[in-house]
Formats: sequence, structure tokens, C-alpha cells
Amino acid sequence: RENVLKNLDDKAFDKPICEALLNQKYFNGIGNYLRAEILYRLKIPPFEKARTVLEALKQQEQ
Repeated sequence: RENVLKNLDDKAFDKPICEALLNQKYFNGIGNYLRAEILYRLKIPPFEKARTVLEALKQQEQ
């Protein structure tokens, strides 16, 4: 989690969250099944920009 929040400027987070979750550099072990389940349960639109979703998470922590 800290690794992701520290690297929000990476180009990997310009992609939709559904694609970014498959990036093994930041999200180890998440495959298509888990990706779909996570987004569904959290009610996150799959094509929302990853940086937008993660910045909202970062603000909630502060």
C-alpha cells in the first residue's frame, strides 16, 4: 500500500484502475477474478482513472 501511494506519479497510474490492478510491480498476485471482485465490492467503476481512485484513498487516510 505504501509503495503504491509513494509512486502515484508513475505512468502506470494514468491507466484505468482495471488495468492498473494487473500491474504486478504494484499489485502482486491480483488476477482477473480478484480484480473484478475488488472493483465490484468497492463499487468502483472499472474504467475510472487509477490515480483518481488512489488519490481519494490517500486523502481518506489523512
